[in-house]
Amino acid sequence: MTTNSPPMSSPRLPQDHPDRLLECEAQIEAGVIALVDAAEAAGWGGAESLAAIISVAENLMLQREANAKTDADILTALRKHQWD
Repeated sequence: MTTNSPPMSSPRLPQDHPDRLLECEAQIEAGVIALVDAAEAAGWGGAESLAAIISVAENLMLQREANAKTDADILTALRKHQWD
């Protein structure tokens, strides 16, 4: 799938800046719109496409959180094993 969205720019604001999320939203908006347009062109409805994007985003966040916890648990176990 190809999109007509512009290339994404790197963040200009530091991670703790209150407007950083807004800057990120502005950067990804064109890509999300292009993705919904492509889904609609393929026959999917706009609302179901947006719901699917939200679901994928939520699942991706949960997966990354679980992976980070697993990585931390593995590191803790390895450190404990070093001292046994």
